[in-house]
Amino acid sequence: MPRRSISKRQAKQFGICCQCGEKTGGKRAYCDKHRPSKYLAKATYAEGIRFHSRHEAEVWGRLRVLEQAGLIRDLQRQVPVKLVVNGHHIADIKVDFHFEELRTETGSWIEVFADAKSERTRRLPEWRMKSKLFTAIHGKIIREVL
Repeated sequence: MPRRSISKRQAKQFGICCQCGEKTGGKRAYCDKHRPSKYLAKATYAEGIRFHSRHEAEVWGRLRVLEQAGLIRDLQRQVPVKLVVNGHHIADIKVDFHFEELRTETGSWIEVFADAKSERTRRLPEWRMKSKLFTAIHGKIIREVL
């Protein structure tokens, strides 16, 4: 028999999930299974791959078309990048997409890092700091795809 859901306030008070009644291990209203994402993005699947948001899946689809057309190559997703300054590890970031893009005027390939961002997330101080730090360390800009 399914458990009756309770209010978030009651769930926090008793340390149980307001959706399934499972213990949360603290004064949280959701267990790990039912906890909403940080920016309320809904995970979605495309081409059998799980993406963090619908927007990220749409960007992947556009990049796959460009790859099939031969304008980009070596398309990868969720690429980990270490931010190290003078031998000191500062942070790790995961860039949504990494690929090489063809410059038609010169015929050369350039390395591109791209991240699917909403207007809200691109203005976050944490993202802006990590993006600037990435640029300072690696000499490349993370392309923000809106």
